[in-house]
Amino acid sequence: MRMATMDVGTNSTRLLVTEIREGQSPALLYQTLCTTRIGEGMEQNGGILTPAAIKRTVEALQQFSAIAAEFSVEKLAVVATAAVREAQNGSELVKLAWEKAGLEVRIIPGEEEARLSYLGVIKGLPEAPVDAVVIDVGGGSTEFIWPSGAGRMEVASVPLGAVRATEAGLNEEQILRRLDAVLTRVTKVRPRYLIGVGGTATTLAAMNLRLELYDPIRVHGCRLKKTDINSWYRRLSEASPEQRKTIPGLQSQRADIIVAGVAIVKTVLEKLDLDELTVSETDLLWGLIYEEG
Repeated sequence: MRMATMDVGTNSTRLLVTEIREGQSPALLYQTLCTTRIGEGMEQNGGILTPAAIKRTVEALQQFSAIAAEFSVEKLAVVATAAVREAQNGSELVKLAWEKAGLEVRIIPGEEEARLSYLGVIKGLPEAPVDAVVIDVGGGSTEFIWPSGAGRMEVASVPLGAVRATEAGLNEEQILRRLDAVLTRVTKVRPRYLIGVGGTATTLAAMNLRLELYDPIRVHGCRLKKTDINSWYRRLSEASPEQRKTIPGLQSQRADIIVAGVAIVKTVLEKLDLDELTVSETDLLWGLIYEEG
């Protein structure tokens, strides 16, 4: 069976196409993304999705629907995360996605987003320690999943991501204040490992590997020292958006928000007193495949 999953995130809209065979791990057939910025301007617009952002996103979904059809996909799962679930007019995006692209978009809560991301990591990164903390740094929110003992997991979603922190002009101290309550809970389990998913984490890996052409195989499982992340934060902070666009591994569309994204990762590492981040390519989209495929 062929299955596709799509995610309408605050910064980008993504597509994953896989083939599922009985007794085997899902095989990647195709993946792509469009930087649609559905959450653009929400901080200033009182939580309203703009007509331009909705139009961009629906057009991307139309393209993805056509691609899925080309692959003869038999099953589809489409979700929307932080920006759409918080927007006052999120239902407008859902309505147009159905009318224009024939896609049923499900708006999921932050806790479900976190759980699906964790499932993607654990299934897709077999060497992942069972007691690892997983963070998903998105455009509009950051999800945390961590073990709380007796085989239970805790999840939390903080409405703070790379796009939102950039638009709000937050500095490191302000970012820590927004994350502190959740991070204080996480520190109680004395975590030893941190695994990151999402565009900020994979971009950090791509930059550290100096990838002129993005290679998900090399990014998946890549380990980044805290010293490397601190160095990237300094370099990116000192560079202009135009200068950042020349850095191998950094998509030009992410040049304006990468500093805030790295600041979030840096803050998490420092608060948890950890020295390393492992990056996973398998995230929410893969979690949907594992759960519904």
